Amino acid sequence: MSDDALSNHFIQNGRVEGRFPRADDLICALEAEHGPLPSDFLPEAYRASHADLESKLHPWELKEHYLRYGRYEKRKYRSDFSIFEDEFFKLKIERADRSSERDFEQKFASFWEMLETVGVAPSLWLNRFMPFEFALLNAHWLPRMPSSRIDGICLFLSEGIDRIAPIALAERFEPDFFRMRRPDILSEATDAELYREWLSRGMIQGHPGSEAQALRRLIGEDRFPSCFDEVAYRAQVLRRINMPAPGRFAALEHFIAGGFDRRDIEIGTGSDTVHLLEQIGEHHLSRGNATLATKAFDRAISLKPGVGRLHHRRGDTLCMLNRQREAQADFLIAAGKPGSSVWSHIHAAEGLAAEPERADEALTWFLRGAPRFCSLSPWRAAGHSLAAHVFEQAVAHARTLYIEGLRSEADDHVTAMLARIGEAIQIFDPLPSALPPPKTGTVVIVANRDLPQCDHYRVEQKRRQLEYGGWDVEIFTQSQSDLYRSAIDHASVVIFYRVAASPAVLHAILYARALGIPTVYEIDDLLFDPAHYPDPFESFEEAITKQEYIDLQNGVPLFRYALQQCDMGLASTPALAEAMQPLVRSGICHVLRNGLDQRNVPFLAARPAVLTPSHVTIFYGSGTKAHNRDFTELAGPALLEILDRYPQVRLVIAGYLNLDGAFRPFANRVRQLGFTANVEAYWEVLSAIDINLAVLASTPMSDAKSEIKWLEAAMCGVASIVSATRTYREVLTNGEDALLVTTPEEWVRALDSLVRNPLLRRRIGARARARALEVYGLDEAVSTLRDILPAPRNRAEAEVANWMAPRGLAHGTSLTTYLPLQIVPSGRLSSPQGGTLDQGVQNRGRSHAPGNGSKPRVLLVNVYFPPQTLGGATHVLRDNVDHFLDHAGDRFEFAVAAIDADGEVPYRTRVDGYRGVPVYRIGAPRERNMIWRPFNPMMRAPFEELLDRFEPDLVHFHCVQRLTATVVEAVRARGLPYFVTLHDAWWISDFQFLVDEIGQVHSPSPDPIADAIDPALNPVESIGRRFSLARLLNGADALLAVSETFKELYRQAGHPETRAVPNGVPVLPVVARRPSKTGRVRLGQIGGRTTHKGATLIESVLRANDFRNLTLTIVDHACNADYEGMETWGTTPVRIIGFVPHEEIANVYADLDVLLAPSIWPESFGLVTREARAAGLWVVASDRGAIGESIREDVDGFRIDVSSPAGLLDVLKQIDARPARFHESPPLSHEPERATADQANDLLALYDELLTATSPLANLAEGVG
Repeated sequence: MSDDALSNHFIQNGRVEGRFPRADDLICALEAEHGPLPSDFLPEAYRASHADLESKLHPWELKEHYLRYGRYEKRKYRSDFSIFEDEFFKLKIERADRSSERDFEQKFASFWEMLETVGVAPSLWLNRFMPFEFALLNAHWLPRMPSSRIDGICLFLSEGIDRIAPIALAERFEPDFFRMRRPDILSEATDAELYREWLSRGMIQGHPGSEAQALRRLIGEDRFPSCFDEVAYRAQVLRRINMPAPGRFAALEHFIAGGFDRRDIEIGTGSDTVHLLEQIGEHHLSRGNATLATKAFDRAISLKPGVGRLHHRRGDTLCMLNRQREAQADFLIAAGKPGSSVWSHIHAAEGLAAEPERADEALTWFLRGAPRFCSLSPWRAAGHSLAAHVFEQAVAHARTLYIEGLRSEADDHVTAMLARIGEAIQIFDPLPSALPPPKTGTVVIVANRDLPQCDHYRVEQKRRQLEYGGWDVEIFTQSQSDLYRSAIDHASVVIFYRVAASPAVLHAILYARALGIPTVYEIDDLLFDPAHYPDPFESFEEAITKQEYIDLQNGVPLFRYALQQCDMGLASTPALAEAMQPLVRSGICHVLRNGLDQRNVPFLAARPAVLTPSHVTIFYGSGTKAHNRDFTELAGPALLEILDRYPQVRLVIAGYLNLDGAFRPFANRVRQLGFTANVEAYWEVLSAIDINLAVLASTPMSDAKSEIKWLEAAMCGVASIVSATRTYREVLTNGEDALLVTTPEEWVRALDSLVRNPLLRRRIGARARARALEVYGLDEAVSTLRDILPAPRNRAEAEVANWMAPRGLAHGTSLTTYLPLQIVPSGRLSSPQGGTLDQGVQNRGRSHAPGNGSKPRVLLVNVYFPPQTLGGATHVLRDNVDHFLDHAGDRFEFAVAAIDADGEVPYRTRVDGYRGVPVYRIGAPRERNMIWRPFNPMMRAPFEELLDRFEPDLVHFHCVQRLTATVVEAVRARGLPYFVTLHDAWWISDFQFLVDEIGQVHSPSPDPIADAIDPALNPVESIGRRFSLARLLNGADALLAVSETFKELYRQAGHPETRAVPNGVPVLPVVARRPSKTGRVRLGQIGGRTTHKGATLIESVLRANDFRNLTLTIVDHACNADYEGMETWGTTPVRIIGFVPHEEIANVYADLDVLLAPSIWPESFGLVTREARAAGLWVVASDRGAIGESIREDVDGFRIDVSSPAGLLDVLKQIDARPARFHESPPLSHEPERATADQANDLLALYDELLTATSPLANLAEGVG
């Protein structure tokens, strides 16, 4: 939008809407509301102190955030530099005995004195000082490697400012650039003076110190675009207005701000130009300028059409401009490209679904991406949203068919679409593998709670019955899909009451069934039978509209389909159960009648005196509009005759009923009260009347109805006249506890007898109450439920196996045939302690004696598990599981626990599967220090639910970050044996990879107090963490390091019992190496741009040296799969690509010659170097840890000292000097590499050793000896 357009918009709309014309006006208004900004508030310092504010680019945004939120959240807005004074004092003490006058810090009494003397203010530069990077970049002049951050700062202050020494890779200072960008600075200022100015004030004010910094802010990378010709651009702009400031960066900035959009200004057509235009689009998109962003992407696509990433981003901008159809076309193109984003697929499908006639096509198209994306929460959420949309379209189409009278066709259409959606759900959100069948647990009810009377008897009363019987119960409405889906994970049975099939309900049924949890469909009306429901439209006698009647028809196939998906049924009457029985999967349907509960107690007392002895009050109550004709044709004529015959009779009607005009003459004795959802008030009225009516025509629909109209009157001791439906004939005796009638004549006789004979009324009422108390109480209901449901809480295990045996309807039938897993009684047997595994394995666990039909259960725990495949430990565990299933699946039963990496709700659970193994996932909170956090008590409950259900005999922990060691505590508290595989230093250090945030390596010792050195942590918490985790390690039955080298690290840290079970190397697909197209040696680094993986070391060496025969590819798993960035470090071209799935990594190796792995932390194993050697690459690896263990020096690689740049520099010079040698693969080793199968077999042997030792038969054999 142009400046004029913006001005006009503000005048016409913005001012009225309360918007502000300038940022200063906004801040003034906020200060008036919230108080003034602190006088020392600095936007850049506020942003630097909080990672979640990095996207706020403008000072006014940061001021706004602090005024609205930061002050109330008590956020810091400036850095606390006092810690540097403390570190300085400690440094002086440490060096007091061996220092000399030459040591710079000894000249000053305090850190502040040193800063003042040097002429630099304490500012952001202190927090951005990276000692490891500083040492690498300045190794050529430093007298020694700094021993700490404060030592590095002292070295910098001693000579670094005069040398313009960079304090970090990202913080280089270029005096000429700074001078040009700051005309307010005196031109005669020296370079060192400018450096001091930038460190003290410029940095905190947001001024870039170098062109590279400015470029990163402008276009996201520090390489100046090679396609941009400053001279040519200035020549073209010269003939126009708004000349850019001096310097090539200013010219580029001018071009990006809008010059690129002027068609009379020529730009190049090469790939670099396309890349620049993409960066321009991202620049404007991040600043909310969709119009300019769209133009940039338009030009980029015109030069290079078909790049998925470009089309996706243009789609984003078009959506912002409300050009949805054009955006959809772009998303479709993007989704069809390799490495496409999940959001390309989601947006493309959403665009297709927006067109009603293409909804089903959208679902088909969407499912193609499921193999890649089904592990991602946004994908699954989009799938459910799309399924709901397709469902709504199908229901809408069916409604038109019902209107046209094509009911059968409409039913078939809805049923077919539900089947289609059910299949789709299992593709885009794969169902779980079954856990062992539940023995006890929570009864979860998913209920339609729309009708008060139904809710009263079948939902709330069910809750009371279950709790009275000892069950735990959780109730959800059908709209609470996220909540009830999660609750299913800890359910023993799921009851679906009166819910129509929808995608959410269908998913819940399928999910529960797959998990091995029985599903029960409960209903109290014949809503699912198209032959009998709904009654003819005319029978409603204008109580409902034609549209409402169509809605009733529309619901029938939905109720029927939901019923058909469930394992068994639960009905309120035998007639209803018989109709349900052939539809449920098991053919089993139980009957639980509506009854009485605690709410009825006040009305079960003696009947109060009749309020009006001079009147005989006849009462009819109806909570539905469906039986108007029944009343009119059956009871109506009889009531008219009785009203005419007996002037003391009055008629009271509560609920829905349209009275015939024939009742007008008796208007003074007919009272219509209307409907109320207040059942207690309804019962108060009922308790004061004389005769109660229950009027139903003789139909299958009526025969299926329950006896609640009689029961409620019986509770109050009121006599009832009821239609002789099947239900009333089954439960009542005519003339004893009610009068049963069929014809209008019988209605007249029954009414006449009760009106005339108050003693008869009281006798029948009293017997009805006695019958209600005898048959319909909570004890009777619980007795029925015990024969239907799994045992409540601590019910004896022996009762469990046949818990679903039918009652009366299908004697001798078992539902186990219809469940994913056979229900087998199993339990925990106590056994004497005895038998040991080397290193102190104890004898604990579930009984699994040979011959009893059960296999030992092993629970494997790791922070992630496929398809969420982050981290090397995840790949190791997956390879283990594959081998276990292939070679020991007949000997062990496995399950996996992990976090739900994309789970949006902390602690919510979800179960999926891997090759038939259930994978139990728990949502983990995203929080500060979430990797460091040792314990999270909130994790215990969901993990305990898994332990209760799976009952493992052994738990094998891998990485427990984010799950936290709380899960280990839970296992230890139960006395279960457990192993811990040690993949990193999380258990013995505050630094997972022994490298702090400023690049320093800290090796652990046995002394937690000495190791508590992280300034960002409370030392007491750090020490407590170490001791607490050590206790859990000491309680393990085995500590398993993944290499011999890592075993020694843990032993030196105070765990001498650690043993080594080294990782193995998986077999990768064979991909022939492809020759270099440029003749340069292709270096590769797989660990991303992280310091501990050596990326900083590589970058510093390449930037500082002139190499002519090298290129570098970095695989950065922190970036999306379709990301590709280009940079130049020194003279070396650098290509950065995003996430590569492990199964595709062989393709990356095929385009490399040398793998660089100069990790500065002692790697626990180093899978990447072993894979690279197997793929035919040379390897340059660190001499620390296990990453370079198998390298043959100068034969297939090099092990280098990573404490300084010298080692890597020397090797890179060799490679650069002899490219031909390194284009060829090194000679193969004749020593076979340890394979993943070797490691897995070692683990199986340990499992066998421990679990054999814990077998009761093994203990018995030892005793016999």
